[in-house]
Amino acid sequence: MPRDGIRTGRGLQVKQKPTTSSGDAHPIASKKHNAARAIIHRLIFLKQGSCRTEGAHCMSDWTILAEQTHSLFLAGQYRESRLAAEQALEAAERTAGPNSEAVATCLNNLGRVARTEARYAEAEQYYTRALVMFEQVLGPASRQLGQCVSNLAVVYSHAARFRQAEATLFRALLIYRRCAWFEQDCPQQARSQPIEALVAATMHALA
Repeated sequence: MPRDGIRTGRGLQVKQKPTTSSGDAHPIASKKHNAARAIIHRLIFLKQGSCRTEGAHCMSDWTILAEQTHSLFLAGQYRESRLAAEQALEAAERTAGPNSEAVATCLNNLGRVARTEARYAEAEQYYTRALVMFEQVLGPASRQLGQCVSNLAVVYSHAARFRQAEATLFRALLIYRRCAWFEQDCPQQARSQPIEALVAATMHALA
């Protein structure tokens, strides 16, 4: 089962910055990270400027910002990732509409950043808004909805709200089993095991 609701489907593997023997960030690595950050911020600025002049031609701008959100997150630059995710949300609301899959995806990404920064109450709000929107737009059985609900279960687990985590994870697994892709993509063990057993195994892994 996917452990995180990232839009691109990549794993959550946070890269560590190189350090010196004293534990400080390596000066060359820091310089590269700062240069990359400046380029990304410049791209965001340019895309925002072009949106103001191109209008309808910028329907995919939120996806560019979402990719930047992902790249910054993997680099461990969570503050910058959050800023890019917030701008992606604004672009999605402007171009795709306030109740759309695009907006739900951006909310899900904001929840991921908030969860990683241990801002669990904020992460819960983002995920809750996202899952309601996913269900409205995509229906009750979609991969995106299942991922978002399972992300919320992880938040509850990290916040030591284990009863809610277990119930939410149970819901996520029910959603996955209603999806057409489940029979094709999931291992035989996951397809044949009772949901209660999968919930127990996942809760044990999260503990």
